[in-house]
Amino acid sequence: PVPFNVHKASFAAESTASTVDKSPCTRNDQHVKQLSYGLEKEFRFSWHGRKISLLDFAEKYGPLEKCERSCIRADVSEIVCSVTADNSSRLRFDIRGSPTAFLGQRNFSDIQVKGNVNDLRTELVKRGCAASNLNDMWIANHYRWIIWKLASMERRFPVALAKKYLTYDHVLHQLRHRFHKEIQEAKRPVLRKVLNRDIASSVPMILCVSKIIGKESKQIKLHLTDGWYEIPSLIDDHLQDIVRRRKIVVGSKILICNALLEGADEGVDPLDKFYQGSVRSFSVRLKLFSNSSRLCTWAAKLGYLKPNKAIISRGGVFGTNAIADIIPGGGYVPSIDLVVCKKYPTLYMEETTVAGSSDTTKRSISEIENSANLKAFEDKRNQMADKVTESVHMECMKEIDEQAPDEWKTMQIALSPTSYRSQLNHTEKAQLDNWQSKRSALVQENTQKAVAKILQNDTNLSRKSTPFVKFLVRACSSRPKPTNHEAVLTIWNPTEEQINLFQEGCVIRCKNLGVKSSTAHPLQLSANSNTSLDKLTPQPPPSFVESQGYEPRKFEYLMYSEIESKRLSFSPTNSAENDCCGCLIKAIETSTRLLLYLTDESKCVIRIEREFDDCIHTSLHHWKKSILDLPVGSCLFFRDIQILPFDPWEDCAVGYWVETSSQHNVKQRAMQLHQWYSSGGFADCNLADLRLSCGIVRQPPSNTAILVGSIRSFELIEMASNQESEGNFLRLQDFIWGLTIDSGNGIYRAAITPNCHAQFANVFQISMNDILQRQVSQQELAIIVEYFDGYFSSSTDTFRFVVDTESECIIQVIKVCMANLCKYVACSE
Repeated sequence: PVPFNVHKASFAAESTASTVDKSPCTRNDQHVKQLSYGLEKEFRFSWHGRKISLLDFAEKYGPLEKCERSCIRADVSEIVCSVTADNSSRLRFDIRGSPTAFLGQRNFSDIQVKGNVNDLRTELVKRGCAASNLNDMWIANHYRWIIWKLASMERRFPVALAKKYLTYDHVLHQLRHRFHKEIQEAKRPVLRKVLNRDIASSVPMILCVSKIIGKESKQIKLHLTDGWYEIPSLIDDHLQDIVRRRKIVVGSKILICNALLEGADEGVDPLDKFYQGSVRSFSVRLKLFSNSSRLCTWAAKLGYLKPNKAIISRGGVFGTNAIADIIPGGGYVPSIDLVVCKKYPTLYMEETTVAGSSDTTKRSISEIENSANLKAFEDKRNQMADKVTESVHMECMKEIDEQAPDEWKTMQIALSPTSYRSQLNHTEKAQLDNWQSKRSALVQENTQKAVAKILQNDTNLSRKSTPFVKFLVRACSSRPKPTNHEAVLTIWNPTEEQINLFQEGCVIRCKNLGVKSSTAHPLQLSANSNTSLDKLTPQPPPSFVESQGYEPRKFEYLMYSEIESKRLSFSPTNSAENDCCGCLIKAIETSTRLLLYLTDESKCVIRIEREFDDCIHTSLHHWKKSILDLPVGSCLFFRDIQILPFDPWEDCAVGYWVETSSQHNVKQRAMQLHQWYSSGGFADCNLADLRLSCGIVRQPPSNTAILVGSIRSFELIEMASNQESEGNFLRLQDFIWGLTIDSGNGIYRAAITPNCHAQFANVFQISMNDILQRQVSQQELAIIVEYFDGYFSSSTDTFRFVVDTESECIIQVIKVCMANLCKYVACSE
């Protein structure tokens, strides 16, 4: 039942609104008479002698009332309309058994009232309850919740229940029923078992909001009840937002699981005297999380969740149907079925300690890198162990020798240890031999412990590596979804069985999945030791799995990668992952990057980039060298390459090797590419190579111009900021560089802005970093300009410049081989 909130003059939030017929209903005396006490003297909802549910009762005696005025017009007393969970324990009844006033609200000296603990105890004893089992705390607690429940029901169904439901006799029958169930039959309600620590607080249960504390503050707190007992509750940020939006109000029923009980490690009984203080101070509390909470209908039964077929199949917890229903940072997801769309290679999270500090750095590395790092770490550790073992061994020997018997110490300092030993008796000799063997074992053991402690305390020898594997997943549910969002599931410390069992296209059932608080796309899910992962048995048919968004992998033409790359150029959204394959045009190695150019039957070109650290491992160096040694036309297959915006200057799509990328050969597609290359594709590869090396752009942007020629002179154009600081030391990069370019058809002047200086220096293979950063005098600057002017005027190299026609500034420059340019003109149409 949903209680009435007298301050807001409403009966429930929209989340608990009834779906029953809202048509007007008049009093039906015949039906009301059937609302009677049964043979067991317990109030029952009955219809022609048959017990009915609350929903059935609402259909016959509804609609549910939401207005206080309507209740009063239906003959519900004002005192019943003002009952709340806080004041219900102070309600008193008159001699006829009708509610009359609240304790403290008026003076009862002139009238006779009943409803205090002594009155209730006396009546319960008369009705067969054992006086020795009746506790004042128990009576007061249940009286409070029974009053609130009966008042709420009478307000909800005023036409049928006005002045008939909240009566003194009915309260006593409810108390008698609870005594029979909880005391005599020892069937404790769910919250009492949770507080006693006899069941886990994570079990699914339905609780009702009895009080909201701090609605306008940053931290909102709730009081929840199962209708029998109360517990304070803390809620996460998302649930607090729902409370502020009045989706959760006093009287709302919430289905929860995975809750955490804090502050009662050894268990506590809600009838203990100090428990009420704990409720007020929130020292004992239940923590709720939004991913494990659901709003219930008004007619839901409080207490344990009644399991249905779906809940039983999920091991007693309710499920989540869509990725969009999962809230980042909202706690564990109780249960969800996921389709494995993509399976990525196993990676390792490496934690190393920074030299000279206690800080640790984390980074994800491949399996090959982890093996190489582990070997290097073990070698370093062994070297350090060898280095300290000798000194530690000597110290341990000194410590052990202090424990030696006197005969052994005397023998060590004797001029002739052999003569000294021969003078000893048989017992002393046995004692020396025993110590000799014991001493060796002690020295070895202590040395090993001391070396291990030294290595453990050495921050430079600290390394931790945790394996994990990622899956791209979608929710699998029979309920229709407008869009099925993607998520990335990370399994930490996966077993071999999990890696082999969870293949692409299979459906897995996950329980207690963690959710990262980041709002980045896609959603990040994680599985740890608390998570249960099982392959669904039996597996759904392939047609159903594909309807959930799963697409089997296939290596398509590079034309599709180019379309995606061009789309990203116009609408930069989240980059897609593609599986790419093609014939190698060329491979270019830079200081930190490897560039691979591929093409296929579509004649589209993609540039795949992979970055390498300065300290490249031997294993990765071998991979890099093997790629560079491949001949032109070799077939390469790459999975999960991140597509980046189209490069208009090289006229090709761009792909980037990320940590989840891998190589995977497909025999059938490789045969198709070999056949294409041998039957004329080699000519397309050579032509694409010539075009790339010459910098030919088929469709340059409209605001740019292409200029091919050689540099004839170099000058500096002083900026206004430099003129204001005349006489001070200057830097070459603080100037605009002016170039005079001879294209063969005329002389052109263009400028290179400071943000392009580094690229310009790299193309001309001039080590200018030091010169660019260093401050020089006016005289030194003139010498540098004279050097560059002489360098360019004597050079015969040809370059391709991309000029911004609006600012007349050079935005890109590459070196062009004239022989290749002539060859491209001859070969191309």
